[in-house]
Formats: sequence, C-alpha cells, structure tokens
Amino acid sequence: MVQQPQPSPSRPFSELKSEAVTAALSGNWEEAVDLNYRASEQAPEDVGTYNRLATALIELGRFSEARTAANNAITRDPDNKIARKHVDRLSQLDGPVASAPVTSGSRMALRFITDSAKATVTELLNPAPVRILATVSPGQQLFPKDNGVRMDLHTRAGERIGSMEVHIAQRLRKLMASGNEYDFSVAKLSEVALAVLISETKCAPGMSAVVSFPPSLQKSVADIDFDEEPLEDDDDSVEMVEHDDDDTITPEAERSERLKSIMTGRLGGAYGIEDEGLDI
Repeated sequence: MVQQPQPSPSRPFSELKSEAVTAALSGNWEEAVDLNYRASEQAPEDVGTYNRLATALIELGRFSEARTAANNAITRDPDNKIARKHVDRLSQLDGPVASAPVTSGSRMALRFITDSAKATVTELLNPAPVRILATVSPGQQLFPKDNGVRMDLHTRAGERIGSMEVHIAQRLRKLMASGNEYDFSVAKLSEVALAVLISETKCAPGMSAVVSFPPSLQKSVADIDFDEEPLEDDDDSVEMVEHDDDDTITPEAERSERLKSIMTGRLGGAYGIEDEGLDI
C-alpha cells in the first residue's frame, strides 16, 4: 500500500509575521510578499499584514496588487493611518515617472553605521513634486550632483529629489575633495518632504582624526519633524553660513548614545512603524 504524503502543517501567524519583518528589513521584498500573503491566509483580519504586504509590493513596483492590499487594510480599519498613507501614495503612482518599478536598493544603510560622527540625517531643501516623491522609498539610495553652488540628490534614474542644506553641502565638498566617500539614502519621507541619511563609507588616508559630522551637525531620524512646510532656500530656519569645523573625535559615550538614537529613529515616515518598530 502506497502511503500518501501528508501536507505540511500550516506555520503559525506569529512566525510568518516575524520572518516577513526580517525579510523587509533585509530588502528581500519578494520573500516579504510571499510571507505576508501566507500570513494573510492565517489571519485574514490582521490589518498590519496587509500594510506590510502593500509596502513590499510597492517596493517591487506591483502597484495594482499594492492597492488591493491597502484597500483590504482600510476595509478592516477605515481609520488606519498607515493604510491611508499607502492609498494616498499609490494615487500618485499613475504618471510616467511611476511607470517603472521602484528600485529601492534597500540596503537599509542604518545597518552599516558604526560611529555616530560618521552619519547624520537632514531634511532636503526644495523637495521634488509629489508625483516624484511618491516613487521614492525608505532605504533607497540617492546620488549627489554638485555644480559648486548647489548639491542636489537624484535617483538612479536621474530624477531630482531635493537639495542639501548649504552648511552640510559645504562640509561634504571639503571632505570629499580630501578623498572621503559618502552614501546617501532615504531615511524618512512624507507626501511633500524628505530626509536623507548621509553616512561615511570611506575615510581617506590622513583623515582618520577628522569627524565627518561634528555634534552641531548630528541629527537622528527622530529629530526630523515634517509638521512644517517643506524647507526652501529662503526659509528662515536654514542657516546660510558655514559652521566652524569641529574636527575632534566624538567621545565614546556620546558616540554610543547618538548611534542608539539614530538606530532607533522612526525610519520610513511614509510607511509608518508599528509594534515597537517592527511593522514595516
């Protein structure tokens, strides 16, 4: 008598949810989609699952499926802020800029921070129109273009996203001219504003005693507040003079606390974070 293979038992919802979060944090969006679909079968009324699924589908450029996931979340919780943000964002993804899938890069640059003096978060000036910001994702890599007057950040496809604040651009010019290299990635965004994480990826020979970002320039994601209008060049809050260089090495205790602050900031403002920062 031939014994029929037994179907594998369904995995617990909590296990699928945990693995889906891990996949998202690692930028494994295909896996995140699969895990969230399976989690939705286990817990079809769980709003967070549909929000996580919508996030992963947006990252892959599968906007039609993402709309379905977001609508499923809203159907179950009409007042859910994350689902509403997904729907609002997806409503912008109909123009030519959004015709190609989102290419997030999603290296989650925060993972690579080893010293708070080597990284900071800053809001961009004169951000791009809503239809372009709607195609940008947390963790996405951006690329600087410097004409000597302005330092703009662009997507890989060449879309301008916004401009660096003057005093930060001035400091980066000097450090990059000395051989340092930096990574720029989206740290937080809303419908009309965006902040970037700038992190040192290479310290040039002879520059080891020079900090990239002295205390006066160090900020975390939690320090960025999008309640105000987007920053513009003539905004009174923008400091137009260069800071004095503070090139002392940041004390270890301060480094540790600042790193903790950066790492625990609410990365991904447009998506929202739930469950102590795990519901991506």
